[in-house]
Amino acid sequence: SERNTPEQVVEVLNIYLHRFSDAIMNHNGYINKFLGDGLMALFGATVDIGDHADCAVRSALECIEINNELAPKYHLNVRIGVNSGPLIWGSMGSTKKLEYTAIGDTVNLASRLEGANKFFNTKILIGDNTKKLLQEQYPLNYLGKFSVKGKDIPIGVYYYSMEEQIKMEKFTELITAYEGKDEVKFKEILNYFKTNKLNFGPINFYLRSYLDKSSPFGSPIKLTEK
Repeated sequence: SERNTPEQVVEVLNIYLHRFSDAIMNHNGYINKFLGDGLMALFGATVDIGDHADCAVRSALECIEINNELAPKYHLNVRIGVNSGPLIWGSMGSTKKLEYTAIGDTVNLASRLEGANKFFNTKILIGDNTKKLLQEQYPLNYLGKFSVKGKDIPIGVYYYSMEEQIKMEKFTELITAYEGKDEVKFKEILNYFKTNKLNFGPINFYLRSYLDKSSPFGSPIKLTEK
């Protein structure tokens, strides 16, 4: 917005939102609303579909492909959060104005996961409720257990990344060491990334958290921002 006129901003957003809308609807998704430069979509709420979690993840992956195609020209950084669970949907509001929407902790957590991508330099974060429902395999990796802002109960989170395989494999070792409270192994892997100058968002997050002592070592990390 700082570098472009309002007309140019609207033009770019319309290109993105049009392409994303097609990706969502092609996977049986319902676009609930546009939120400025973002959108909220529902899968399996308005129409019962047995593979709603898979549809949501396939749609998210396609949206990232679209972003990768458009980003060199438009320089936008897209973040996506996916979560599954019970919610209430329907017309809500006042007697003078109603809005068709979905409400519930499931929706709130999806929004928190979307925002949490910025802490890990990731594009897609998926809650373990969705991961457990998936019927197919996807390039998703375990990120750890976290309590997002406004929530006390930690959840398992998975991320999507197309980084080199060695980075993700070593990061998986780091998570195993962290959750197993093996601090020696944990520091060894951190040093491996530092020595080999391997920049990787999830590793950088755990390093900052470890140095800040923001959470007891080995315990789920609480995200204090959104």
